[in-house]
This record gives sequence, structure tokens and C-alpha cells, in this order.
Amino acid sequence: MNRSLNIATWELMIGLGFLVAASVRISNELGRGNTKAAKFSIKVILRVAIGAGLQSVVAYVNIGCYYMVGVPIGALLGYVAHREVKGIWIGMICGVAIQALSLLFMTWRTDWEKQVTRASERLNRWLLNAPDQESNQSLIQNSE
Repeated sequence: MNRSLNIATWELMIGLGFLVAASVRISNELGRGNTKAAKFSIKVILRVAIGAGLQSVVAYVNIGCYYMVGVPIGALLGYVAHREVKGIWIGMICGVAIQALSLLFMTWRTDWEKQVTRASERLNRWLLNAPDQESNQSLIQNSE
């Protein structure tokens, strides 16, 4: 059991590292407006939906795959089919497989041109010069 927990922890750490890297990479590429680089990153890393601003959808996919697929299959195989711990692990693996396929499908169906436009709109909303900054710059130029 201890080995299983260690392996599960390693898998979590590796997956979390890829998740964070993908989120940062995709967000940066979308912010730059670089569609080709964003598409390349998609091919490299599966969990790009968070970088595209789909955090809530990914959360629902994760919860749904775990509680609606993994746990019931694990319970059926572990307790009804008498596979015990192996059945529970098989159920969890099925849930993770469905999750990966769902996120892969979401990634495949994403309109990346639209994502670039949305990221640019978000950047423009936050990075426009405020009126005070413009007036301060004109005052500095006039005083010189």
C-alpha cells in the first residue's frame, strides 16, 4: 500500500508540474497573439484548457470523471466483483483515462484564433493607459 501511495504522489507531482507549465505557456502565447506557438504547445502538453481560461470547465470535467466514472467503477470492481484494491485502482485509472480523453477533445475543438482575440481583449482592458498617466506624461514633456 505504501508503494502505491508513493507512485500516486509522484504521478500527482509530475502532472501538476505539466499543468502549471502548460497554463503559463499557453497564457503567454495567447497574450502575445502567437497562434502557431500556442498550437505547438497544445501538441506538447495535454492540459492546456486552463491556459485558455477554461478553468471552471476543467474543474467540472475533473470532478465528473472522478466521482461519476472512477469512484463507481472502482466500487463495483472492488466490492461487487470482489477485485478488492485492484478493482478500486482500475476504477481510478478509468476515471483518469476518461478525463484525459475529455480534455484532449476539448483541446482539439478549441478555436485558438478566438482564444487569441479573447486574450488580447483581456490584456487591452487591463493595460490601457489611464487618463492620469497620459496627463502626467504630457506634463513631463511640457516642462522639458
